[in-house]
Amino acid sequence: MKRATEKQYSIELSKLKNGLHVFDFDIDSNFFSRFEYSQVQIGEVKVTARIHKYDTHLDTRFGLEGFIQLNCDRCNEPYKHTVSSEHRVIYAYNPKMHSDHEEVVVIKENEPLLDFSGDFYDLISLEIPIRKVPEPAVHQCAPEILALISIVPDEDEDEGEEEEEDDLDEDDWDEEEEEEGDKGKEEDDFEEEDWKEEEEEEDDLDDDFDDEEEEDDDEIF
Repeated sequence: MKRATEKQYSIELSKLKNGLHVFDFDIDSNFFSRFEYSQVQIGEVKVTARIHKYDTHLDTRFGLEGFIQLNCDRCNEPYKHTVSSEHRVIYAYNPKMHSDHEEVVVIKENEPLLDFSGDFYDLISLEIPIRKVPEPAVHQCAPEILALISIVPDEDEDEGEEEEEDDLDEDDWDEEEEEEGDKGKEEDDFEEEDWKEEEEEEDDLDDDFDDEEEEDDDEIF
């Protein structure tokens, strides 16, 4: 990788006093052309560096805002990919300094300049997604291209999803009706059985009452 060493992407360490410092850097297409095999050739990114200098290290936070041009994986047409992120890097004078959560870059204390160009390139490269298929609001592939790769346009996919949801809702409603019908039938059968049992119990009571009456009659006579 060919690094850009221009002063516009560097800071002068010798003039940097302890405390907070803020620097702005503008990255354009000329920046990417300096890196061999760069995946990005066109872009505009503004980098804001907030550097807190200590005796032993520089605690740096980079804020990236802008866009880079990428090619869609489906149709190979260019589109603008938004870049918006923050990264923290610690530039340490002591090679033994380490951090469990942040990247630590060892630098020489007597170096006159600290060049950020390589770090800017790496941070922007991290913004490139593995699957470069943008949202329809950003870029839409031509229908004939989608047809060649057997991709249904998003609108048709949305309609299909809605139809599927409607079918699921109708099926759920039918199942609920069947369950309610089965439940109602079970309740009716249960009530009918209870009613029959009550009738049988009442008949048995009537028979007992009749037997008692006959016994009383026998005693009278």
